Amino acid sequence: MAKDSEGWSDYGNDTNRQSKPEILPEKNNSVPSGEPSPEIPKKSFFSIKKAHSEALASIPTEPENLPEDPFDLEKILASWDKMTEIIDSDGSTIQSALLRKWKPFAVQQNKIMVKVPSMTVEHRIRESIEPLMAELKKEMNNYALEFVFEIEEEKDAITDERKIPLHIRNFNKLVTSYPEVDKLKELFGLYPTEL
Repeated sequence: MAKDSEGWSDYGNDTNRQSKPEILPEKNNSVPSGEPSPEIPKKSFFSIKKAHSEALASIPTEPENLPEDPFDLEKILASWDKMTEIIDSDGSTIQSALLRKWKPFAVQQNKIMVKVPSMTVEHRIRESIEPLMAELKKEMNNYALEFVFEIEEEKDAITDERKIPLHIRNFNKLVTSYPEVDKLKELFGLYPTEL
């Protein structure tokens, strides 16, 4: 290959070169003089979001002075079981299992108290009963009805037992079988760390 004056090879000779593209005249997209030009308003994301939130706020929610009939725990538990069956029939077996295990335990005025072991379980239960709340309020004829979740950690007896050192657990098992061993421990002045 031959080099040109700038040191580049003549990679593309005249046969490989493309001709310059034609410049076409611009089309006249203007609106005829008798009609107003349509202008698209330019809005920022924040103005659209503000308008949307104002529109949502203007939509009437639940009317005031709705009934707030009293209810008891038995009625709530019956409705809770119905909700569990509906959720289970939808194919959400995990949520239905949570609803079966963590049921309401008390009612205070318009509040239904439910104990759960963690925030995750609370979130899952809230997520599963939220679509059914309107039906529950209608069934109870109480539109001020709300759920209150108390987080209560479960203590497992097995894990508490595992915190006790193995030699002390074995000694306690021996004492239950043979109470005389405890008398020997006291006679010789042994402490649990020396066992």
